[in-house]
Amino acid sequence: MKWIEIIRLRALDHLRQTAVIELLSQIVADVSTSDVTFTLYHHATIETDLSIHLVWNSNILEPGKSALGTKLAYLLREFGDVDYFVWIELWSL
Repeated sequence: MKWIEIIRLRALDHLRQTAVIELLSQIVADVSTSDVTFTLYHHATIETDLSIHLVWNSNILEPGKSALGTKLAYLLREFGDVDYFVWIELWSL
């Protein structure tokens, strides 16, 4: 089963965005599972908006907010406004 956790951050300023990228790099380096891939996006026109995607591919029966995603969302709150969503794949082309 595949699902994605999306954590959207609207950073308070550009300097905090840089700190967020450094924090994410450290956390990703410490993750010891191959079930998740990380992708970081920035908004096309709003420089301080970031979107962190954790894409899971595992046989877990109840996908949802992971401990890792919850930790990331919690840590990112010090940098700005955070939204946190979970999407479950229905099908892909």
